[in-house]
Amino acid sequence: MALIKCMECGTEISDKASACVKCGAPVGKPVVLSINPSPVIVQERPKTRPWAWITFGIIGLVILIGVINDPDKKARDDTPVSAQDTGTSPAAAVEPAIHVDSARLFADYSANEVSADLKYKGHRLAVSGVVQSINKDITDDTYLKLATENEFMGIHADLKKQYVSQAASLTKGQPITVICTGAGLMIGSPMLKDCAIAPPESSGAAIPAPTQPQGDATTPNANVAQPQAFGPPTAVADKAEMFETSFDCTKAKSTPELLICGDQELATLDTRLAQLFAQAKAAAPDKQAFTEGNRRAWNWREQNCTDKTCLVTWYTDRKQNLTNILNGSARLSAAQPSSSPSSSYGARVAAAVRSNVVFPDADLLSGNPAAEFDVRLAPDGVILGSPKLIKSSGLPAWDEAALRALQKTERLPRDIDGRVPPDLIIDLRPKL
Repeated sequence: MALIKCMECGTEISDKASACVKCGAPVGKPVVLSINPSPVIVQERPKTRPWAWITFGIIGLVILIGVINDPDKKARDDTPVSAQDTGTSPAAAVEPAIHVDSARLFADYSANEVSADLKYKGHRLAVSGVVQSINKDITDDTYLKLATENEFMGIHADLKKQYVSQAASLTKGQPITVICTGAGLMIGSPMLKDCAIAPPESSGAAIPAPTQPQGDATTPNANVAQPQAFGPPTAVADKAEMFETSFDCTKAKSTPELLICGDQELATLDTRLAQLFAQAKAAAPDKQAFTEGNRRAWNWREQNCTDKTCLVTWYTDRKQNLTNILNGSARLSAAQPSSSPSSSYGARVAAAVRSNVVFPDADLLSGNPAAEFDVRLAPDGVILGSPKLIKSSGLPAWDEAALRALQKTERLPRDIDGRVPPDLIIDLRPKL
């Protein structure tokens, strides 16, 4: 038994008693509320000593300085493009650059974007071409546009910052090679990133300097300034495998000339055209116009032909033009070198317009009627005014779709001699 005090009067009483013997107040047991059955252990947070923060700061500063002064990064930045960007660095194995000219790169993406991505995207490329423009984007970064057959869709090459000063000295129309990483296609333009400007002579790299192609029998007068051909390196056979042409193949430098020297069919076409050229030159009534027209045709070949198919087409068209002069069916003049377009011009015009045609009901038609339009063109190929429908297809819906396609095209391509006919009659059909 233990003694406790009454809560009312303070008298000591037995803890077994039910009430205080003095004041009669009842004696009860206390009620226990379990707020948190599990014990809560509270630990005081250790204080961080000032010297620890100082130590951490010094360590972070050392790491930051090490990143900034990374010797490997400095070596990469200071390495010249001949070693750093052409795949020939002796210090490390770098993916060799794929050599391609701007025309071929654009053509491959136009033909099949998926296939072109597999071939070029993410790979190191040595892209040769002609400077179309030197620009800055909205973030003030410098990029180049390399010319292609499409005047509105050039190759977009984003330059590394260390090449901005070199870009400042570039001029439009200047041949150039850039070493970049392929970055796919954006709004119709092939994209290149991390680009370096290759020097004219890259040590150990198969990137030729821009050269002036030497003349052949159809080469314009040497006194007339010629644009420099700049294409991908073309592996031509040894001298023993070169075929006879109208020019000296041991001095061949441009891509078309190298292709002609290494292919028997092209070499034969060249020698035959040379003979026809001499006859047409003698028969031409306007010598100055003849020379001008031939210069334009030759320039077009040097700037655009990078494969055998293009050259065969070029020789075929030139043969027809020269034959027309001999037969008197065509007369060259300063304003119009040929009275009719080349045989391949219609296909190029059709391809330009066809890409803008929207007519989903073509397969439902039983026939394939043609709508004929009279189209007037500026010397640069821009369509003047609205094309005029001169013969309806009989299907108003198709007539309207064809007209919209022409209006959307806006500019038609140049012919093989660099000219654009001032007036064309174009017939468009809903089915290919």
